[in-house]
This record gives sequence, structure tokens and C-alpha cells, in this order.
Amino acid sequence: MTETPDPTPSATPTPPERPAAMDGTDNEAAKAAAEYFLSTYMFTYSSGETDLWKSVSGAECSFCRNVSASVDASAERGERSTGGELTWSGEPVISPVDGTPVIEVSFDVRESEGQVTDSDGATIDRSPAANLSISVFVYRDGDWRIFDVSAGPAE
Repeated sequence: MTETPDPTPSATPTPPERPAAMDGTDNEAAKAAAEYFLSTYMFTYSSGETDLWKSVSGAECSFCRNVSASVDASAERGERSTGGELTWSGEPVISPVDGTPVIEVSFDVRESEGQVTDSDGATIDRSPAANLSISVFVYRDGDWRIFDVSAGPAE
């Protein structure tokens, strides 16, 4: 009889480090902010912790509130998300939103396959790998904040 080894525990997710490039106020700083927000998004889902996400979310960001509520509810149920990593593809397009302090950072990403497990470790949801087009709308209010996010299938 062959013994099945105990599963190796997953490493605890590490919060992303805020890039120094976010200290600026130009398009490169907006791009760095968008990259950081994506890293924070992935950390939030993989860790079940929403404090960092809430700290970068603007008060008016409904996408951000929905992420926080979803992650908090999953954590309360003992669920865990794995996979779903986002990998940038190409250079983002950076565009000011006319008449506002908001900057849109648009780019394509590859999202890896993801899954959600319940408190017993049983898979309760899967998402296939996908190519996505994402726009992160950011603004500076002492520091960079998320105004909104939109995502859909890449063309």
C-alpha cells in the first residue's frame, strides 16, 4: 500500500510592496499605481484580507466596495481563492479623463485559471484562464486611489 503524503500547506500570500514610482504625479506614476492596484487585488483575493485593498480604494469606487464585500463574505465562510494571477501583456494606454482629475490606464492581461475551495478544501468554483482588457481609473488625493475599474474579454 502506498501512502499519500499530506498536502503541503500553501505559502501565506505576501502583500505587494508599494512602488516608489507612485510618488510622482505624472503618467508613469499613474501606470505604477495601476500595477500596484492589480497586485493588491490579487493579494486581497488570495489572502482574504481587505485592509490593504480598502486603503487604496477611493470612497466612490463601487468596484472596490464589491471586491471588499465579496472577499469578506468568502473569508467568513472559510473559503479560499487560489490562482487567478494577472500577467500584463504589452504597454498600457494612459489617457486623462476630460474635465476630471482621473486618469485611465488601459491594458490587456492574461488571467490564469483560478479556483475557490471551501473550509474543507473541496473545490466549489473554478474560473478558466482568460485574456482580459482592463481599465483602471486612478486619481491622486494625497496618494493614488482607485476611482473605478472595468474589465471584459480582450478583443
